[in-house]
Amino acid sequence: MVFAKGFADKSKPGRRRYNSMSKRKKRLCILAVVVLLLVCMAAFFRPLSLSNLVGQNSQIQMVLSEFGVRNGEPYNDSTNYMEITVEQTRAILSILDKATYRRTFGSLFSNGTISGDKILNIYIYDGESLVGGILVSSSGSIAVNGKTYSMKHAERFMEQIIEIAEQKD
Repeated sequence: MVFAKGFADKSKPGRRRYNSMSKRKKRLCILAVVVLLLVCMAAFFRPLSLSNLVGQNSQIQMVLSEFGVRNGEPYNDSTNYMEITVEQTRAILSILDKATYRRTFGSLFSNGTISGDKILNIYIYDGESLVGGILVSSSGSIAVNGKTYSMKHAERFMEQIIEIAEQKD
């Protein structure tokens, strides 16, 4: 019996089994790809720790910038925290150990731009060399070494860091 190309001969049971096996393989491949995609997404969006950015021997300097409008005039107030003591650095490191941030879809293509009415710039030095930077915005955006991420409770995080920086010995 002659059949058109591409059609299975229904009278041959082996051919039907082959089509059934092929469909199972396709389904398994699709399922494997979906599972792999979900695992990759979970790994990409997992919380990242800020403590990985700062070493125990690092020095920290900070600048808090506040932006707004007073009496119809724009203002930009900056406060420098350049002399952070060893005790303050330890306290800040303990806060950084607890703080996490997450990637967003835009993190892949971001340039580190953030906005908000308050921005805390944290500069990390190893000796005289600048080794990293963290910018935290009151709006929940955070820029780490030139890439933009998101952070829950960013304003509370900023307040805790500033409170430590303002402590006098």
